[in-house]
Amino acid sequence: MVLTHERLLRHLACMSRVLPSHEASVAVSWLPLHHDMGLIGGLLFPFYNGFVANMMSPLDFRARPLVWLEAMSRFKATICAAPPSAYAMLLRLAPKAIAAGYDLSAWECAMIGAEPIAAPLLRRFADAFAPVGFRAEAFFPVYGLAEATVAVSFRASWRRRGCCGSIARRSSAMGR
Repeated sequence: MVLTHERLLRHLACMSRVLPSHEASVAVSWLPLHHDMGLIGGLLFPFYNGFVANMMSPLDFRARPLVWLEAMSRFKATICAAPPSAYAMLLRLAPKAIAAGYDLSAWECAMIGAEPIAAPLLRRFADAFAPVGFRAEAFFPVYGLAEATVAVSFRASWRRRGCCGSIARRSSAMGR
């Protein structure tokens, strides 16, 4: 897949209109840079908008998944993207995050995509990590593919709330 510089810049400008990109934004990403979500969403989006991107090795996440939330807490990160399987993997580790005193209250935009998204997973994660400040409203489901320069579909704005309810309504309407 070849992306032109112009197309990439146009896409980053569009992402900047719907995702949080203010001067206090802080990103954390462990996604591999050979994946479009990792390269464009995790590294280039913060770079384009002039805010800090704390990059981690995917191998570190794989070896110790809680290192992701540890970094989110330590850096007071506001934005991060990951597939549903990563959020699911952390569910069993919620008691450790709570005991360690992690603080996820700065997390404004928890992008979730690259795999099918299930509303019950979002609810379980939000409930499990509420004691450390995670808010269900931070979930930001995304759909994308490399051929479209990563993002195909976003909510109108990360500021709109209640995606868990709308996903649940759509899921039950489709019989899931």
